[in-house]
Amino acid sequence: MGPPTKMMQRARVATLLDGFAASSPGDSISKMAPWTLTRYALRNLRESRKDAKVWKAIAERAKQIVPMMQPSDMSVICFSLARLRLRDRELLSRVAQEYPTQMGRFSPADLAYLLSSYARLEMRHDLLFNIAAREAARLMHRCNSRQVSDIMFAFASLQYVHPRLFNVIRRRVVEVAPNMEGWHLALTCSAFAKLQLADTKLFAVLAGEICKRISDLPPKSLALVANSYARLNVHNRFLLEVLMDESFRHRGKFSPQGVALMLNSYAKLKHPNPLLFDYFAKEIPKHIKKYTLQSVMLVASSYARAGHKSPALFAALGDQVSREAENMTPRIAASLVHSFSVADVRNGPLLYHTPELIEKNITTVTLAEIFMVLRAYAKLNINNLELIDTTLARIPHLIAIQDSIPREGGMDETPSALDDYSVSVADEVDPTRDRCEMLPLLGIIHAMSMLHVSPKGNDVYKAAVDSICEHASSRDDEEFTPVEVASALEAMSNLHYRHNGLLGKLRHLLSRESFVAAANDEDAQKIMESLRAMGWQDRDATTLSAGDDHSEDHEHVVTEFPMLSPYPNKGLCGDPEYEEDSESDDYSEKLRQLSGWVKEAKHLVFFTGAGISTACGIPDFRGPNGIWTREKTSSESRTRDTPLTPSITEGTDAVSFSEAIPSYSHLAIAELISRGKAKAVVTQNVDGLHWKSGIPRSLLSEIHGCLLASYCDSCQTEFRHLDDVGGCGQRPLPGGLLCPKCERSNTKTALHRPVRMVRREGHRRDCVLHDCVLDWNEELPEPDRSRAIRHCKLADLCIVIGSSLRIEPASSFPFYAQWINKRMEKLERGRVVIINLQKTEYDERCDLRFFTRSDRVFRDLFEQLGITIEGRPLIKPDLLTDPALYESYHRVRGSSNTRSGDPTVKRIRNI
Repeated sequence: MGPPTKMMQRARVATLLDGFAASSPGDSISKMAPWTLTRYALRNLRESRKDAKVWKAIAERAKQIVPMMQPSDMSVICFSLARLRLRDRELLSRVAQEYPTQMGRFSPADLAYLLSSYARLEMRHDLLFNIAAREAARLMHRCNSRQVSDIMFAFASLQYVHPRLFNVIRRRVVEVAPNMEGWHLALTCSAFAKLQLADTKLFAVLAGEICKRISDLPPKSLALVANSYARLNVHNRFLLEVLMDESFRHRGKFSPQGVALMLNSYAKLKHPNPLLFDYFAKEIPKHIKKYTLQSVMLVASSYARAGHKSPALFAALGDQVSREAENMTPRIAASLVHSFSVADVRNGPLLYHTPELIEKNITTVTLAEIFMVLRAYAKLNINNLELIDTTLARIPHLIAIQDSIPREGGMDETPSALDDYSVSVADEVDPTRDRCEMLPLLGIIHAMSMLHVSPKGNDVYKAAVDSICEHASSRDDEEFTPVEVASALEAMSNLHYRHNGLLGKLRHLLSRESFVAAANDEDAQKIMESLRAMGWQDRDATTLSAGDDHSEDHEHVVTEFPMLSPYPNKGLCGDPEYEEDSESDDYSEKLRQLSGWVKEAKHLVFFTGAGISTACGIPDFRGPNGIWTREKTSSESRTRDTPLTPSITEGTDAVSFSEAIPSYSHLAIAELISRGKAKAVVTQNVDGLHWKSGIPRSLLSEIHGCLLASYCDSCQTEFRHLDDVGGCGQRPLPGGLLCPKCERSNTKTALHRPVRMVRREGHRRDCVLHDCVLDWNEELPEPDRSRAIRHCKLADLCIVIGSSLRIEPASSFPFYAQWINKRMEKLERGRVVIINLQKTEYDERCDLRFFTRSDRVFRDLFEQLGITIEGRPLIKPDLLTDPALYESYHRVRGSSNTRSGDPTVKRIRNI
């Protein structure tokens, strides 16, 4: 009989081991030597024996004899436990401690098995992988294709980054790629993608080998390859076409996760196959119960990115989300809501429960998730105040974390020889390690503008915007793209809000020709429109061009506006004022003549300018101390950011529009209107004092708008407020007020709660209230313009008060009756009286000229007419129901403490 063969020896060992195990498993395993224990574990693994007691005994024995084990024994024991997903932390820690003493005896196969075991069991050990990285780099020339892919995937799975090792692996992968099997090719691609290591040459080689072996790749490998190229944004059109054809051929064999990965990959690379997407849009609903929330999230994102409309698919995805709601995380919820909003699909349960989930897990929510949620609700036009308040209140804390993250490539990070052997961790879900991209940061501000959530008057919102702008203004220029700059400028323009630090940063970027050249037509148009709205772009410009860099002029402070656009032709400013002696005979004669004309007048019209309001504490524009005059003479140039509302610091007696009360002249005009003597008032002022004085809106033409008014484009309704609503240029109000008249679905809350509290799902975007103030070069509003012209043409006496008559076309309105009567050769010409302290270009054309303050003229005039106005209320209650066309007033109940003293008039507040 000849010597025993290898097979006979293995049979004897197996019989012997089975005898030991059958007699007393615990006792026999506890007495096994390293070699025997290893072979016994390997036999149990091959025969798929999963008795937990046996494997626990093997692990306990292995802990005792680790110092006596050979490298191959350690690797096999650990790998066997890993294959069965049985993790013993104590055993793995002892093996890691023993590894440095025997690392020179580890073969490439032993090292690959050992590292794969830790990766499979998700067991991190920094010391082991740091030392193993050096040893793997030394042994890499001896590794075969399988060992290379296993080592690479082990480091990638645990997110260990080792530059020197990966440089060696890159070269070795190129050498062994022709010998790699399809599964190992997919594993290698996935490993490089997990660590975001893109190498054009390497992925070109891998793409060629994958195409050669495409028929050998199972569906799971196809999905991994496609996902790897998508994560690294590597566009290899030939490979994508080959993968797409093979995927369609195996379309019925994909697992739910494979379907999700494949669809998401093609959508990310903007290379969707209509046949593939149409097929899965019909098939996924049939098997939707097999899909996890992660797969549902990827499928929804894929179809949203591809712009593929499939209501049945999204309905099925929504149902599956409801079934798996208990496993929902903020990340998945944010992604799902965002995808559904991009596809313009409203899923009630998802939209209802997402705010609760975000609030419950607010401590783990990231900036990217906040951006996705706010953007989604803004796109669907759903103003959920609880969600907005919760997320925005969290932003300053998250921004503080971002500020603490060191910049990459800074001066303190000088590379050294030791850095090649250091191990760093790239944890994708840890916000304390990764710097947030610019898109989510600036996207949050853009979402606030879409939701009409203004930082004005709200400390929480203001703190959120301040922190974002401060952080963004300190980021590097390379992190900004034209898309993000356009989004940020558009948001701040819509919010009537600016942060000079961030705006200075954006203007610095726009001063670079390379940056401007990179902007497409759509982004350039948005940037120009936003710059025009903020007064930093020529209104006649048709192309975006790089301008001067004025970023050094912008301090990191926050200001708010409405702002008027720059306009050079503001007329003569700073002209001296003249005041005649009111005791002179000439003044008395002119006053007697004016009194007679007023008594004779059948159609008296008043035309007022800023001079009538100076007695109320509101400065004029072109007087010696006017706004435009100070702007022109001031050492601090304000041509680009002139505030429309004068601040209290601009004069000792200056007040805000909200606090100003009508002067004697305003009340006198209102009294003549109430007596039927005067027929209309045409005003260039935006202060609303004529309305406060009690003049019906139907007889008042505010041809330049009013800061105390807002209007709704949808129902053509104008609303009056007792506070300055802010805004300029007939744009949405900074506070985001909605039209209460359009809120028809809930009339109880629509008229009896603050307007901003009645926002509901499905509200139309055009129901947002707009301001009524005109910007330069805008057409005069209707019906005020037509009403003003009609009354001026009919006027037999027009009294101009406090206007320098230098802005067309309004300056010519008082003389319409003169010109028409002269053309028709009538004997009676329309008389014009001008009361103003400055000279005007029309002084020679008027019939009577007063260089006296209007209050003095009206007091003397009323004394001659025998009229008193003492005790006249500022605003009449019946004005709230004035039945004028396109003009009505809705009362919102609130605090009864109003400045007018009338308990029936309440104010609408910007909350």
